[in-house]
Amino acid sequence: MAAAATVEAIDTRTEQLTSAIRASTSEAERSLGNLSTSASDAVNARISELAEAVKTNSAEAERSLTQLAADTTNAIRASTHDAERVISGMSTGVSNVLKQNAGDVERMLLSVSAEVARNFVGKAEEISSTVRQRAAEMTPVESLRHE
Repeated sequence: MAAAATVEAIDTRTEQLTSAIRASTSEAERSLGNLSTSASDAVNARISELAEAVKTNSAEAERSLTQLAADTTNAIRASTHDAERVISGMSTGVSNVLKQNAGDVERMLLSVSAEVARNFVGKAEEISSTVRQRAAEMTPVESLRHE
């Protein structure tokens, strides 16, 4: 009987332990389900926050790049206009110097040509005078020959 009572006590105790294990397993299952749902909700919320942050940062980056492109374009235009003004000013200066130099060259050429013309006229007068003298010298000789 003692063995039967012990077996019965073990059976009772096994049933109690099985029930306790089932209850604990069921509760652990519910707890794990709740934890996985909470974790899933937290991960989804964080993914949504990150997606929104990426959208915001992308929009800010786009605005920054657009502004940078506009500023760069304006700077290039300003530099181009400045360069154009400088080149135009230099061109005008060079043109004025060339005009002045052309005027100086023209005056020099006129002066040289006038000097050359005076020299030609002087030489022509010398030649003419010398020819007249020779002609005058030859006239008496010519008249002597005809006599």
